[in-house]
Amino acid sequence: MTTTAIIQITVESTAALICILIFALLMVGRKTMERSTIHMTELLVIAIFLLISDSLAYYFRGDMSELGLQMTRSSNFLVYTFQFVIMFTVSLYAKSLIEEYGATVSFNYLYAELTCCAVAMLCVMVSQYTGFVYTFDDHNRYVRGPGIYVTMGLGILCVIIHGIMVFRKRRYLPRTVFRNQIWYLTVPFLSIILQTIFYGFSFMNIAIVIVLISMFGIHESERIKKFEEQTLLLAIQQEQLTEQRIQMVTSQIQPHFLFNALSTISSLCSIDPKTAEKAIDNFADYLRINLDTIGEQKLIPFKTELKHTHTYLWLEQLRFGDDLKIEYDIKADDFMIPPLVLQPVVENAVKHGICKKEDGGTVTIKVTRENGEIKILVADDGAGFDTSKPLSKDKTHVGINNVKHRLATLCGGSLTIESAPGAGTRATILIKEDILNEHIAG
Repeated sequence: MTTTAIIQITVESTAALICILIFALLMVGRKTMERSTIHMTELLVIAIFLLISDSLAYYFRGDMSELGLQMTRSSNFLVYTFQFVIMFTVSLYAKSLIEEYGATVSFNYLYAELTCCAVAMLCVMVSQYTGFVYTFDDHNRYVRGPGIYVTMGLGILCVIIHGIMVFRKRRYLPRTVFRNQIWYLTVPFLSIILQTIFYGFSFMNIAIVIVLISMFGIHESERIKKFEEQTLLLAIQQEQLTEQRIQMVTSQIQPHFLFNALSTISSLCSIDPKTAEKAIDNFADYLRINLDTIGEQKLIPFKTELKHTHTYLWLEQLRFGDDLKIEYDIKADDFMIPPLVLQPVVENAVKHGICKKEDGGTVTIKVTRENGEIKILVADDGAGFDTSKPLSKDKTHVGINNVKHRLATLCGGSLTIESAPGAGTRATILIKEDILNEHIAG
């Protein structure tokens, strides 16, 4: 065995071990993988087999035994096969990587590269019988054929096609990823030139491993960067959610309602102590339920929400008397609902509907279940408003926006409001039971 062969086998064996280590690092602790990561693992596996095949080709070179003859021919054939497979897989990796950053890549690049690889492999297969690309001398040593430059040219063409694909989508890629792709284009191209000049050493295979190590480093650094960005985004979303919950609760505990409720209770203390005592209990329950919703994302029974709404309306009726009438038409109450979605809608009807009508009016709460859909209607015959005009930014309307968000997030529900000046307002909550059940199960 020549010194060149010993050096080549040592270098490629070491490179194969490095690829195995990188493969293990990619696989450990991964329950799910992005498509680019899957292609990266494929590249490592192909590289391992490529390096092993080339090491065997060098090891059995010059061996005239039957085993030596067979191993030399099969291993050299595999080397050519894996070289072109790895080129095509690198383009698959690049395509998936570009698409992960939001771009669309035409399959025409892959079709063109696949055609080049197929033609090259056809040349290699023909060479087994004609010696077109390579052959073996009488001492079982590898000898280049006239077609070697055809396969090298096709390899360079694959690199050029890859380069065009990456260059055209460069604006979507981070600089480090784009530079790494340029590195992939440059190193194999130079290795092909070196391999043409310096016969006997597989510069191409070593170049492939160098590129793969670089790609792995950039791939993992970008993955860690994405993870850190997602963690930061999650923290921001959690902070926003907490702020929204506090905003939701404060939007329900309106100062005007607190002052009016306390004023009503104060006036009752001297003329009707028993009613005043009951009012204090109900007022305490109202405050407790509102405060308990901070940090709460679980669904609650509709009966609980209806009871809370009833408590609010009872307190308001103490103040308005016969000017505020309530009608209930509850045909379904055995379902779950996010907390504080009915009460804010009813409060909106009282404050912006009944309070603005000189002789008061009626608020109707109607609940029905039909064709797998729960419908909660809150209607008033109050002042109404022009829905084409933007809503004011007072706390009640902030509360309505929070209701819409909570319905959509926690049970896939929706809230629509219909109104017209002088014609009252109809607020409708719709919840599809199949979606609700999914949220409950999930």
